[in-house]
Amino acid sequence: MPDGIQLTPALETLFYPLREGAVRNVATHADAEHMTIRIEQDDDLARLIVEDDGRGFEQHGRDGHLGLRLLADLAGEAGGQARADEGAEEGLVRVCIEVPRG
Repeated sequence: MPDGIQLTPALETLFYPLREGAVRNVATHADAEHMTIRIEQDDDLARLIVEDDGRGFEQHGRDGHLGLRLLADLAGEAGGQARADEGAEEGLVRVCIEVPRG
């Protein structure tokens, strides 16, 4: 866990399959050279952020990947949300999963 980040056991348990799913999506679809994984938190939310420099959403579109929908469903069950955005650079994709800390 990064310095200063303290997740509840329930959030640690939730973030494990979310992280694995996001990493699996990058490995399966992105053809990326680099990937970063971060956990951030503020008073209300914990965030899992996965970024890659792969192909972007060119093949299936943002809503075409079952894996992204499954991540959103799992986050939603915990009262959170997942979103995927393409960055300004071609191929840069950022998946951000936010869930309440409480």
